[in-house]
Amino acid sequence: MKAINSSRQKIVENIRKSTMAGGINHALPQLSFTDIEKESKEELYERFSQSLKNAGAGVVVLDVSELEGYLKDKFPEVIDLRDRSIWERYKGMKPLEMESKTESVLLIGKMGVAENGAIWVDETCFPERLLPFITGKLVLLVDGKTIVRDMHAAYAAIAGKLEGFGVFVSGPSKTADIEQSLVYGAHGAISLDVILLRG
Repeated sequence: MKAINSSRQKIVENIRKSTMAGGINHALPQLSFTDIEKESKEELYERFSQSLKNAGAGVVVLDVSELEGYLKDKFPEVIDLRDRSIWERYKGMKPLEMESKTESVLLIGKMGVAENGAIWVDETCFPERLLPFITGKLVLLVDGKTIVRDMHAAYAAIAGKLEGFGVFVSGPSKTADIEQSLVYGAHGAISLDVILLRG
């Protein structure tokens, strides 16, 4: 018991020293990103794509000229919210009605993060904030010019520009219970497909 009290006392003393003026500086050292900074666009796309695949998303890299043909072939039933007239139909729609009318939705992602495959979407990307979460199949279109290497760069890019709702999406919605049974679509889209346009 004496040893435990002695150890506890040392821990408390160290905490006091580090939180008092002139205490220990616990700032983390800056890591070198020199290798990452030298990445070519293709390497950045590859890292972004691999991160998405690891998160359970489908991903394809296309030239702009290939986009419409790909959408027609792969997602013929998608609700394309690039079209403002379609956008207006969903504005103000009630959740139950939206759920029955949004099996597959295409949105524009504003930025992609190579580090983890996260894609930034905000209120300028959809007419109702529930849409990315209530649809069964979410398709996100991301411009290759908007890919950043990590979350530090992502937060720097949105700093001071956020007005209203915004969220990072990475992979389809999934959860696992204590029995280690993985379930998709528990609190969002069952599937996520990302179309990355070469910039």
